[in-house]
Amino acid sequence: MKRHDRLKPVSRIAGSREEAAARKMAASNDRVARQEQRLTQLEGYLAEYNLGRENGRTVLNAGQLRIHQGFVDTLYKACVGEKIKLNSAVAEHAKMREEWLDAHRRNKALETFIDKSLREERIKRDKHEQKDADALVVLNHPGVRKS
Repeated sequence: MKRHDRLKPVSRIAGSREEAAARKMAASNDRVARQEQRLTQLEGYLAEYNLGRENGRTVLNAGQLRIHQGFVDTLYKACVGEKIKLNSAVAEHAKMREEWLDAHRRNKALETFIDKSLREERIKRDKHEQKDADALVVLNHPGVRKS
């Protein structure tokens, strides 16, 4: 069995691993996008409530002000929590990207090696065929010498 034929199963496995890593990276990218969207939405709500208070849209008594401030504090804490989740998702995505890059590099290196093996086998076969053709010419024409 030729070298490139022996390497085909290994190549399929490497390709499958690269594809799996690409799917994981895409999923982590989606998680980052969702976290960014949640954070943006919460920050928008927080800005809206803070702006409403600063512009004095409504006159609040002490009880209402306390409730309003509690809500704003809750929104702020939610924003902080979402930032933490976003940072975690970004770090996870970076890890998934590195894993995909590693799998991609390995797969490409294997493909390059297989291509090189095919070229070497082709050159070896061509040389062998040329040698056989030269020997056949010498056999059919005994007066012709190989130079």
